[in-house]
Amino acid sequence: MESYKAIRIGLILVISFAIIFMSIGLGFGIVLWTKFQFHISFIIVFLIIFLIIYYPFWSLILLKWQIWSLKRIYDFDTFIELAQKRALFYPQDHFYSKYTIGLKKDKRLLKDLLLKGQNSKKLELLRRKYENQTIVFHQKLLRLFNRTSLLEISIIGIRLRKEGLIKWSDINYLIAKTSGGKYPEHWIEYKIKNSNRKEIYKLRNINSGFLKVEYFINLYKQLATTKGA
Repeated sequence: MESYKAIRIGLILVISFAIIFMSIGLGFGIVLWTKFQFHISFIIVFLIIFLIIYYPFWSLILLKWQIWSLKRIYDFDTFIELAQKRALFYPQDHFYSKYTIGLKKDKRLLKDLLLKGQNSKKLELLRRKYENQTIVFHQKLLRLFNRTSLLEISIIGIRLRKEGLIKWSDINYLIAKTSGGKYPEHWIEYKIKNSNRKEIYKLRNINSGFLKVEYFINLYKQLATTKGA
């Protein structure tokens, strides 16, 4: 399984259960306020209480998801990098890693899977699957009027709408970035070799999620710069 798919599932689990626990807390507070004339501040109190209750449940679910993912993903390094950015994985010396709530056998299994993943050669499976493919991204709606792709990613390089093809061998630095928030902006920052100028390429209204863009940039960068490319 490609790591961006596993991470999407992890985000859905974490966000969904957080909303459920928050809703239950708010519901209790509202019932006490409307039916039993408790002070309105109890709505906030119960919201906080249920978020505290959510922590051990979140920790347990996260541990189970981490194990499930590591058993299935092919690209260990990319998975860890993207998962850490989204607070789904933490370094081993982090508080949340040290005090993870879960069964001892699950904690031991996670450590074994992490060690196995660091030494895994599964990236070759993704090489065979994607080295002859080009991942194409369009703009939503505008695709009806303009069939030119917004972004193409392949083992050769990236193709931008106006700039054309930029080969991996010509790229000194490239990273996908997002502003985050409710209405995020997405863009690519890159530098061409022998140039100090940082270029910005905006991914306005892209038809696929930013996670997928970030994933395939990381993947093809790996495939192009490791043995077998």
